[in-house]
Amino acid sequence: MKEMGQFFKTLADGTRLRILNLLLQGELRVCDIQFVLNSPQPNVPRHLTYLKNSGLVQDRREGPRI
Repeated sequence: MKEMGQFFKTLADGTRLRILNLLLQGELRVCDIQFVLNSPQPNVPRHLTYLKNSGLVQDRREGPRI
C-alpha cells in the first residue's frame, strides 16, 4: 500500500506530469527538459529522481552523460 501511495504522490505534481508528457515523445536529456519547462536546473533532476524511484522512467549512461 505504501508503494501505491508513493506512485500517486509522484503523479500529483504538475511538473512531473509535464516531464512524463515530454518523455512520451522520446528520450530527452535533462538540459532539454529544463529548456522546455523553463525550470531551474536543480529542479529537473529532483523530479526525474521521483519518477525513477516510482518506476515511471529509466535512465541510461552514455559516456559522461546519464
